[in-house]
Amino acid sequence: MHAGWRGAAADIPRRALEMMCHAFGTDPGDVLAAIGPAIGPCCYEVGTDVADGLPPAVRPLVLQDHGNGCLRLNLPRLVSWSLENGGMLPGKIYHAGQCTACRGDLYYSYRREGGSAGRMMAVIGATNAAPMAGLTPEV
Repeated sequence: MHAGWRGAAADIPRRALEMMCHAFGTDPGDVLAAIGPAIGPCCYEVGTDVADGLPPAVRPLVLQDHGNGCLRLNLPRLVSWSLENGGMLPGKIYHAGQCTACRGDLYYSYRREGGSAGRMMAVIGATNAAPMAGLTPEV
């Protein structure tokens, strides 16, 4: 599934997890999640409209105030928060740890490119395989 800030703030990751649990009898404690490369808090400047659109309880976890009205959003942490609300264990949520805005040599970034080029893709599947190599647990 894919969730930008609006989807993550609306708890779409948790709701997708709940749908898996309902449809397949999945135990959230058994699920591994891999959050792919995403714009990171190093580059994701947001305004008060985004801050106001986040649940108040999560704002201190995902927003960094850089002064002069500059806020930065930690989108991977917001997605992790939503998954944890669905019963996932934090140690089973992995993140690629690469910022798509910083790594223009590897990734398309809507925010960096202004929407003028590039596409993204997400893949989800059921497996008994070990966590993906190169990913680290979200902290």
